[in-house]
Amino acid sequence: MQAVAIVSIAAAVATILVLAGYLIFLAVILRRVNVRLRALTGNLSAVAAGTDPIGPTVEAIEIQLRRVRASLGRFTGDHPPPSHPPPPSRANGGRQ
Repeated sequence: MQAVAIVSIAAAVATILVLAGYLIFLAVILRRVNVRLRALTGNLSAVAAGTDPIGPTVEAIEIQLRRVRASLGRFTGDHPPPSHPPPPSRANGGRQ
C-alpha cells in the first residue's frame, strides 16, 4: 500500500472516532437533561395537585359537621343550625 492510502485510512478512522466520542458526549448530556426534566415535570404535577380547588372538600366537611351538630343537638337540646348558611355580605368583603 502506498503511504497516501494509509494516511487517508488513518484520517478516516480518526474522524470516525472523534465523531463517535462527540456523539457519546451529547448522549450523556441529553440523558442528564432528561433526568432533570422528568424531576421538574414530576414536581409540577405535585404542585398542580396541591393547588386543586378545595371547595368540594370543604363542602363535604361542612356536611359532615352539620350531621354531627344535629346529632349532638338531640342530646343537648340545642337546635341544629339552618340547613344552609346565609350568603356572605358584600359590605365586609365576603368575610363572615
